[in-house]
Order: sequence, then C-alpha cells, then structure tokens
Amino acid sequence: FDASAMLNPFVENRSLAGAVAAVVDKRGMLSLDTVGYSDIAAGKRMKSDAVFWIASMSKPITCTALMMLVDEKKLRVLDPVEKYLPEFKGQWLVAEQDADYVLLKKPRHPITVANVLSHTSGMPFSTPVEAPTLDRLPLRTAIRSYAMTPLQFEPDTKYQYSNCGTNTAGCIIEAVSGVPYEKFMQERLFEPLGMK
Repeated sequence: FDASAMLNPFVENRSLAGAVAAVVDKRGMLSLDTVGYSDIAAGKRMKSDAVFWIASMSKPITCTALMMLVDEKKLRVLDPVEKYLPEFKGQWLVAEQDADYVLLKKPRHPITVANVLSHTSGMPFSTPVEAPTLDRLPLRTAIRSYAMTPLQFEPDTKYQYSNCGTNTAGCIIEAVSGVPYEKFMQERLFEPLGMK
C-alpha cells in the first residue's frame, strides 16, 4: 500500500499541507508514508514522527469507548441521557426566536445516548460558556452548560455536528464506569490496543 501516491495530488493542488499515513493490522506496521510539509513557509518536509492536534478524531474514539460499555450491558443507547446525567432532566427546546425574545417549550422526548452519538440531539456545536476556547473547561463544567442550554431542534429530527454531544458521551462514560474519562480511555482502550 502506497499512501503517498494517493495523497500527493492533494499536496500538489494545495488542499493538504502534509500528512502521515500508517496502515497497521495485528501483524504490525504494514506501511508508513509521509507526504508534503509540516511547515510550508519554511519548506520543512513532513516527518513520520510529526505530532498533530487530533481535534475531532476524539469523537469516534469516544463513541468506541461508550459502545464498549453498551456491549457490557452497563447502558443502552436508547436510554435518555438524564438517566446517567441528572442535570439534563427537564431540558428545554427553542420553539421560536428573534432578536428580542426566545420562546421555549418542552421537547417531545429527552435526548438519548443515541442522539449524542449521532449528532441528532438538538444540542448546539458549543455553548457561550466555552468561548473563546473550546477545550479549556473541565468536562463536568462544560456538561452543565450543555444541560442549561436549550436544544436548537427536536431530538431525532435533524443532524447537526456537535462537540457538546460527544463531550456528553464522554461524561456518560465517567458516570457509568466510575472513573475519569482520560483514565477509562487509557486503561480500557489505548493500553490494550498498544496505542501510544
């Protein structure tokens, strides 16, 4: 497998600065390719040990960890979030809004674990409490701001990419497992898979 042949056209047309691509299976590293630059202005070529901000790649990892708890029958994806995080009980939904007022109503049903995993909860991308930097608050503080923020649409009626939803899933992992999110991820996912 030669990832560089697939990725180089993106570097050449300037839609990708650079990348490191690894193909791994149970036998080990099958391929490790680098393309492009880690610093275009300085002409610094990408190295295989480059460090990246993983950003939203934590979303599928969080979902994987939560689904491990589903497999262990410690929670169900159709359960309401409020079963695990009581601060979500009685959440509101924006019915109407303009520059002068906001009319709230109760949603038809509370958001579910499935809603936060699939970005169909009605939760916004982020809340004002998280400004100006998304990841500066402790998880529990961010979660309280999500529970206090009215939903933007009825759960299950629309897709809207939401950091709030995935962070909520992380907090559900803490509530169900009884250990901090970071510790759960390290002990139950990263170490057993040899992820460094």
